[in-house]
Amino acid sequence: PASPSLRKMALELGIDLTRVQGSERGGRIVIEDVRAYIEQLQGTVPVSGTGPILERDLSPPEQLPDFKAWGPVHREPATLIRKKIASKMSQSWKNIPHVTQFDEADITELSAWIKKNRPQYEKKGAHLTLTPFVIKAAVTILKKYPRFNASWDDSKGEIIFKDYYNFGIAVGTEQGLIVPVIRDVDKKDVLKLSKELADLAERTKKRKVTLDELQGGTFTISNQGGIGGGHFTPIINFPEVALLGIGRAVIKPVAKGTKVVQKLIVPLSLSYDHRVIDGADAAACIKDLVNEMGTVPSVEKAGRKK
Repeated sequence: PASPSLRKMALELGIDLTRVQGSERGGRIVIEDVRAYIEQLQGTVPVSGTGPILERDLSPPEQLPDFKAWGPVHREPATLIRKKIASKMSQSWKNIPHVTQFDEADITELSAWIKKNRPQYEKKGAHLTLTPFVIKAAVTILKKYPRFNASWDDSKGEIIFKDYYNFGIAVGTEQGLIVPVIRDVDKKDVLKLSKELADLAERTKKRKVTLDELQGGTFTISNQGGIGGGHFTPIINFPEVALLGIGRAVIKPVAKGTKVVQKLIVPLSLSYDHRVIDGADAAACIKDLVNEMGTVPSVEKAGRKK
């Protein structure tokens, strides 16, 4: 038990409140307890592993050279959210052995279907994009490959399989990258997902998402298609074990038998935790995802749900 403001502060500092001993009635945690916990950490040897971010960040930072020796420089203080992003990315990179599997999906037919049916969805208050269809395809594949929807418990040497599907959607803001979560994506159709995506993205950019909406993800999607660029190596959102990156779709010549045809191709980048997922499973998973994204019948069925 702790106040909402204290929980928010602990999240920003990377403190696991379950490790803090509360001094108030019923074990309630107050600010003095957090201060005492921080002082305790500062007096211990920094550790590695899956402990709180703060414990690992107590190790001395790398000493930088004097850049002014080679030319003029200027400094800008990092925002609180940028510090949090840096800490979160360091945590993921230190704890997770990353591997990224690349592939490309032919979305020619899917794109044509989206353009054809976009006015129909606009009348229902939803702007139709590729992302909700990627979500529908991904959740279908994750049910087939449950390790991609899991977490690794280093302390017990166990894999935690989640029987629910909450997808984090990376949203770029002026303050930095924020990943709000859409819950139970397997229970929602394309129309509902489209509306939730638009609402969540708008509120995230205005910093109006709640703390609860930033937690509980099981798998993350980062779509850079609107910005440009192709394949990239996304960093997994700890404690998840996989993240799907989507690049910009481009027209490419593709051989079909003896003919060469123009197809709309989207690059995919699937980063995964090699402690939990083997390369063969990753290759099979992304291959099935490519096939799923290229099938209009299943997409059309999803789009017609009420």
